[in-house]
Amino acid sequence: MVLISIILTAALAFDGPDLLTITKHYEGFKAHPYLCPAGVWTIGYGHTEGVSRNSPPVSKTEAEQLLIKDLTEATVAVIKHAGPALSQSASPEEAYRRLVALASWTFNLGEGNLSSSTMLKRIRVLDWDAAANEMLRWDKATVGGRKWAGRVLDTAGTATEELVLSAREQGKALGALKREGGRPLQVELVRDGEVVEEHRGPRALTAAAERHRAARAELPYDAWRLSEGEPAVPTRHLELDGRTALRE
Repeated sequence: MVLISIILTAALAFDGPDLLTITKHYEGFKAHPYLCPAGVWTIGYGHTEGVSRNSPPVSKTEAEQLLIKDLTEATVAVIKHAGPALSQSASPEEAYRRLVALASWTFNLGEGNLSSSTMLKRIRVLDWDAAANEMLRWDKATVGGRKWAGRVLDTAGTATEELVLSAREQGKALGALKREGGRPLQVELVRDGEVVEEHRGPRALTAAAERHRAARAELPYDAWRLSEGEPAVPTRHLELDGRTALRE
């Protein structure tokens, strides 16, 4: 209760942007489902729970309500795990700033990652500088394992989706790719330690150029733009061995 009182006092006195405003600014609003860099279906202002490619669009008002719920859960998680350390901050404003940073981090990465992180260990011994350095290590989403790339085409032969499949076995990845209606993008250059014969000699370069032209011809018109915007061809990740996305 003491910590909550400190935080509320600081929040009322703080003249900077609040967590909701900050998150809305950096997440941006998307009315329709999209794939985030970690390959997770997302909607609104970074909401992921229960979202799929078939989820209906949301309004800004609906998205804000989802965001408030998500940020509340993230804030409660931070207080649960780091509350005692936050209460020892030098001032209420410092405690509030730290809470905002940690709640934003937890909103993106989840309570599970917070509770098991080295960052939290540093926070609990009040080593805030080391905790800040640990926080910076979690700036990319990755999924381990071997990868296979594929592309899904519509009936006109235009690319509608890129697939990245993680699997230990090639057969498993190619089978999943076929079930998704995609074709492999990778070409086997080496087999059993030997260069595949079709990739030797003068014909190999011509064949590679033909493959490149064919792959480019499959791209939709929007893919040729140089301006910023939504991905012309979304990328989806399929994890076939039960691993989950990691942050590092």
